[in-house]
Amino acid sequence: MNWYDAYVTLVIVTKIVFVTVLVIRQIVKIRSPEHTALIEYLTRWEIRAKVIFHVLMSMLLIYLFNPWQDHMTRIDYETRVMLTLFGGLTLLTVATSLTN
Repeated sequence: MNWYDAYVTLVIVTKIVFVTVLVIRQIVKIRSPEHTALIEYLTRWEIRAKVIFHVLMSMLLIYLFNPWQDHMTRIDYETRVMLTLFGGLTLLTVATSLTN
């Protein structure tokens, strides 16, 4: 595994953590709204995971589309799928943040 594959794996794991914390927080919020401390704790982790994901994706986009590189980075199938998922999940995140 080269560094690029490891980085992409880190990005995917970060997004999985974000979605997992988001789902758990929504379940706790619906089933046990009296657990405000737990909801606040999960909300903090959700925000942290979202910020880390956006920073990692921004760095990846800068790497992929850097105009000052001597060679063009080849965008393979996995990268295209990941960028498509990034766009879809970002839209989903915006939609859920507007409804809260």
